[in-house]
Amino acid sequence: MAVHGGDRKLLKERKHVEFVQRWNLLKYKLEKVKAMYFLRSSDHDLYAIHTLIYEASQKLEALLVCFKDPPFPWASVSLFGVFLFGFCYVYAKRDKILKSKRKQF
Repeated sequence: MAVHGGDRKLLKERKHVEFVQRWNLLKYKLEKVKAMYFLRSSDHDLYAIHTLIYEASQKLEALLVCFKDPPFPWASVSLFGVFLFGFCYVYAKRDKILKSKRKQF
């Protein structure tokens, strides 16, 4: 068609519109055929992947690894004990410590 001046010169106005519509429909169908081909070929790939994963899972063994407990946090407990002892000491000696600040009558 290109040798003869293109589709517009060969076809009349009404026929040109029909030609363009049919050409676009043909292109659409060809794209769908490619998609269907890829869909069917992907079924084969999916089955092959499934088989590979199944064979790999047959070789796996369950293994239980026990972990070691973390060490006791002696630093945190010691620091809490020091603060608790200090608070109790200040609470018990509050009369002597705060004596100068009280009014004496």
